Amino acid sequence: MDSIKKCIENGQIKVIKSAKKDIEYADSLPTALGPGERYAIAIGISENCLIVTDDIKPRKIAIELGLDVIGTFGILRLARKRNFSTSLKNLTDSFI
Repeated sequence: MDSIKKCIENGQIKVIKSAKKDIEYADSLPTALGPGERYAIAIGISENCLIVTDDIKPRKIAIELGLDVIGTFGILRLARKRNFSTSLKNLTDSFI
């Protein structure tokens, strides 16, 4: 948890709160998606940013709406490529 806080403090992770327009847009998305998935897509559109999901339904909808999407494994691969942590390197090696 401390490493996440450091990343936020260093600007490597941006925490975005939902604006009213995001909530309204999220409410217009298919109810087959969970609330968190709908809000992630809505914020992704309003902030023009990458969203993270491993689930197929929100991934498909996000891509159809023009968003860039990455999953957990993609994040681990990026962390490894950027030498974020040797422990991450060991973790991703076990997947590859």
